[in-house]
Amino acid sequence: MIQRRLARFALLAALGLTAMPALAGKVEKAEKMLTKYAGTDHVALAKAYDAANQAKVDPKSRDAAFTWVVLAEVLKAYALDPDAESPAPDATVAALDAYDAAIGKDADKAYSERILEGVVALEGRKRGAATEAYEAKAYEEAWPHLEAVMKAHALLRQIGTVDASHEASALKLAILTAVKRNDLKVARNLHGELAQAHKVPTAISLSLATAIAEVEGDEPALAFLVPLSDANPDDADVMAARIEHLLALGKTEDVVGLLTQHEGSVGKALAITLVHARAWDRVQDLAKAADAYAKALELGPEDQEVLRGYADVELRRAAAFDLAAGATRKYKERKQHQADRDKARNHAIELLQTSRRVDPDHLPTLELLLDQYEAVKYDDKEEVQALEARIDELKSKG
Repeated sequence: MIQRRLARFALLAALGLTAMPALAGKVEKAEKMLTKYAGTDHVALAKAYDAANQAKVDPKSRDAAFTWVVLAEVLKAYALDPDAESPAPDATVAALDAYDAAIGKDADKAYSERILEGVVALEGRKRGAATEAYEAKAYEEAWPHLEAVMKAHALLRQIGTVDASHEASALKLAILTAVKRNDLKVARNLHGELAQAHKVPTAISLSLATAIAEVEGDEPALAFLVPLSDANPDDADVMAARIEHLLALGKTEDVVGLLTQHEGSVGKALAITLVHARAWDRVQDLAKAADAYAKALELGPEDQEVLRGYADVELRRAAAFDLAAGATRKYKERKQHQADRDKARNHAIELLQTSRRVDPDHLPTLELLLDQYEAVKYDDKEEVQALEARIDELKSKG
């Protein structure tokens, strides 16, 4: 009997409850009932909750870290058991709150491992639930799950460990969910938080920028995009979005200035070079558009967007030279404009021929090529007849 009392006293000392045997008994009972629960005995689980809940509110035990660890583990059991009827509206949130309290009282880190194990389990459950709800487009349902995930990450940081990939994944999903909920202030804050520690995917930034434009207008969207674009001017998608908002605001001169400032990006990669080519086209500088398309063609000699876009620019350049030739009375100038016209048109035909070779079934390209053959009185009759036959065949197929 004396040995049993000594063993009990040693346990109470370990729990920090040597002066409160009755309350230590409540915590002991909670742990005992939690063990008895074993995933199936819900009566035992309810008893565990009652005992832990009594211990947490009593002034004599509420400051003991172990009390809150046990309560958290009981609530975690409710959260992870789909058949258990939780006494809390959200057992996961309640468990995280209990773990939070335990961390604050666990000065010597005696329960760090237990807390870590519990918070990680709850974080994984809520992250899965948030993802499932988001994919089902149940954005309002997803949001509280994400709030719980972010709370779990905050707790994990307190005890010195958090999975960076899980944290980044949750923040990305939270930004997208906030956008879907039109909570742009929260989305902006989360975007900033993500950017501090991780690379933000362009798609997420653009999703937020689009939402800002729809709700607040092009000016705020542009203000959001400018620092992102300045930080990485070779990001084609961000640059394209920035230019689109500038044009929507009628800021053509700003587009020209931006393209000129970052002309060094042309030729680095196909995507950003195409952005510059299209933008020069949009601001009606066909010469610079042609120059950028020429660089794009070097990077993607069979890229259909390059071939078709470049051909379109060359044909409009040819038309401009033709107008200039008709407007001047100076013989040499007229001849030069006519030569430039023919050069641009012939180049356009070459580009369309290449496009046809790469994709022989693209009807708009074939029809445009035929138009140019007729315009220049193309002398390869077999080629013209074959092209006409192919166009008729494609049209007959609908």
